[in-house]
Amino acid sequence: MLGKLITFEGIDGSGKTFLLNELKRRLRSKNNEEIIFTREPGGIKVADGLRRIILDNKIDSKTEVLLYAAARREHILKKILPSLSSGKSVFCDRFVDSSIAYQGFARGLGENVRAINKYVVGDLKPDLTFLLDVDPEISLQRISQNRETTNRFDEEKIDFHNKVRQGYLELAKNEPERFVVIDASKTLSEMVDEVLEELKIRFGDYFEDNLDLSLTEKSQPKKVEKRILYTDGSASPNPGPGGFAVIENGAPIFMGREANSTNIRMEGLALKKALELLNGEEADIWTDSEFWCNVLTKWAPIWQANGWRKKSGEISNLDIVQPLFEFYQKSNIEITRNINNYQVWTDNEIKNRAEQLYEKSKEIWSIPAGYKIQKLNNIEYGKEYLLNSSINVTGEKPDKLIIDSIPYPVKSWKGLLEKLCIELYNLDSDIFKELIYNPNFQTKERVILSNSISKLRQPIEISNDLYIESNLNANAILSYADIIAANFELSDEIYFVLKRK
Repeated sequence: MLGKLITFEGIDGSGKTFLLNELKRRLRSKNNEEIIFTREPGGIKVADGLRRIILDNKIDSKTEVLLYAAARREHILKKILPSLSSGKSVFCDRFVDSSIAYQGFARGLGENVRAINKYVVGDLKPDLTFLLDVDPEISLQRISQNRETTNRFDEEKIDFHNKVRQGYLELAKNEPERFVVIDASKTLSEMVDEVLEELKIRFGDYFEDNLDLSLTEKSQPKKVEKRILYTDGSASPNPGPGGFAVIENGAPIFMGREANSTNIRMEGLALKKALELLNGEEADIWTDSEFWCNVLTKWAPIWQANGWRKKSGEISNLDIVQPLFEFYQKSNIEITRNINNYQVWTDNEIKNRAEQLYEKSKEIWSIPAGYKIQKLNNIEYGKEYLLNSSINVTGEKPDKLIIDSIPYPVKSWKGLLEKLCIELYNLDSDIFKELIYNPNFQTKERVILSNSISKLRQPIEISNDLYIESNLNANAILSYADIIAANFELSDEIYFVLKRK
């Protein structure tokens, strides 16, 4: 039995994303079959790449329709058709109708859009299309209120959005058997109920058993569980165009972008938006950003006490740091706070923490029967790592050191340490000289930083009267480099990149 292709259309700001997220929460699998949720342009890696090109660049209208068609072709071949053929139904945010409404009607390309897409999709046609109809003035107001960043379609004049709306309504008028028009000024709950009712009427045999009735029977008491949100963001290249998302129940509840950004800004904006959405509600937030965990749990309290300044000067991304920390202080959330239980990070502490995360992951993702677990050091070449990143660099070589966005090529860990020390010494020699008295550099076993060359095995000369030990393994060098950076309050602005083998 072939699955059903259900598409969702509407002007930007009509509420499609929120509707689909709620549908994903309200629908469950039947006989282990899945309902695939996807979007256009996107859904697969190649199409997502084309999506960024389309949304972030000013391009000719004919180029625009061709790029949409190319992304759609790949999406159909690699995701939609295989899913339908295996009996899985596909819920798709936008399809061919979007191109006809946006490029055909609003851009004035007319029947050319239909011809191009007929060539791309062949005989494939949605079994049902929900059109979320709303006045553009309302949709644009929603965009300004709910999106921190916009794309070039959001920024089109209202006349453009009126043309898109009229295009959609014309399509619905011509194909009433396929289209169901929903008043998108209604509440989300009302729209969801309308969609579910239509699915039962049209495809009762397939979808009726897929409805999670326990969620629609309001008379039943509901168990309130703590929410879990996942956040992430990045820029490609870094710096460059960036995006971020807040994920709940496997689907984005908010997405944003910046035309010129960095990995750190995008990860920070994701956390900030998650806290805003929670509005004080108890929850767990999961992030892989060691930097922002450090900001919230270690650095921000110090910066706040110092009037939002640090020794080295201004705080980068202060427009995110300040409101994020304020939200965090007032919240009932948990962001890997248990790392504060450790005063030092020895091998045992690191192993214990890894074991905690492993056990937690097994609760979320079950291990397939018979699967042989391989323990790997998940190294990413070309990625920018903070000095205190929890990776084992044994056997690896550095490619460059990045200080305050300035890259310095390095060929060895010794070279990385030397470059870091000289640059920071030149930045503020007094701070560097004080490190001699730091107990991390003066232990009973050995001396790491000294005014005397005789106390060191393989000294690196930092200045005429200051030397640092280089007879250290790679991980130890990174550890000492991080201590130095922390004293300059630059832990958030210094990275290294590993050399590809």
